[in-house]
Amino acid sequence: MPSFCLNSSIKREDLDVTGVVAKSKIKDHDLWSDEYFSRDPPSIIYELKPIVDNEGKKVKGLNTAWIMLNNPNQYNSYTTNMVKGVIAGFHKASMDRSVVAAIFLYWWKYKGIR
Repeated sequence: MPSFCLNSSIKREDLDVTGVVAKSKIKDHDLWSDEYFSRDPPSIIYELKPIVDNEGKKVKGLNTAWIMLNNPNQYNSYTTNMVKGVIAGFHKASMDRSVVAAIFLYWWKYKGIR
């Protein structure tokens, strides 16, 4: 390992041929697990839906993230856990490279769309 490398967490396999840390590794910056996401209320429903072109064909690698409140017993009110779940949903969407738009809606409105 080069003597100029002061960070002991860098391993030899992380270096490229010049001894510089390779930039090609994708790091995981997720702050939350999937603890807020479920179909069982109260929860947040998180779905990826593909983008379609004008002819109705799916565009490869492009999605929308649907973040839905699923708390019917409290009329989809913003409880503390629901707000945390919405934040987790938007964070998950922002960390996904395939997501080009995030759509936030209530579950009861969404049921009418299907």
